[in-house]
Amino acid sequence: MEDFTAGTISSQPTRKQLTLGGEWDARVHKLVSDFGAEYSPELIEEMIVAALRMAREKMSVADLKLISRSMKEMRYAAKIFAGYQAFRKVGIFGSARAAQDSPEAKVAEEF
Repeated sequence: MEDFTAGTISSQPTRKQLTLGGEWDARVHKLVSDFGAEYSPELIEEMIVAALRMAREKMSVADLKLISRSMKEMRYAAKIFAGYQAFRKVGIFGSARAAQDSPEAKVAEEF
């Protein structure tokens, strides 16, 4: 089966690309370790570091809301699709809503 993990190979160790600096990196590592994240803790650390860097960069509230909502929706989608790992699937994310009887909804259902 092809690897659809954005170019990474999950069996290989992931190299940290984001850093906050020595003490902060150690604190993030300890937090993730104390929390007990067993699967890919380095990726959890990267997500936390990315969030903290956004705080440091003083992103707009609108951007922070968008990123937060996107992450929540992606987490939920991963939870829903977890039982279907052996099947190919298509996920469509977006804010557009179509009426159930609209032509767009019918085409999407047929697809």
